[in-house]
Amino acid sequence: MAISYIRCVSSVGLPAPTITWYLNDKMPSDYSDDVDLTGYSSSLTVADVTSSILTMTPSTNYHDARMYCNVSYRYGKIMSNRILRINLLMPPVFWIQRMDRRYRL
Repeated sequence: MAISYIRCVSSVGLPAPTITWYLNDKMPSDYSDDVDLTGYSSSLTVADVTSSILTMTPSTNYHDARMYCNVSYRYGKIMSNRILRINLLMPPVFWIQRMDRRYRL
């Protein structure tokens, strides 16, 4: 599986904003159970604009999950206006069972 890089960029903010990444793999409309992925990202602030790059290797556990970033300013948070849906295409796995033996093709 290939490594993916996803970028989120804030607008100008003073003090500079922070960016937090989330994975929503259960209920798309319920954000309370989202997983914080910020530990897999790196951020850089230049001229009061923050840019964050999330580095991840998707697995089948992430299939159909949604990812997004939050930009936090002094006076509140802004959720990204785009939510990425992870769609993993994996080759099928076939099993043949004969008597008491199982074979993977």
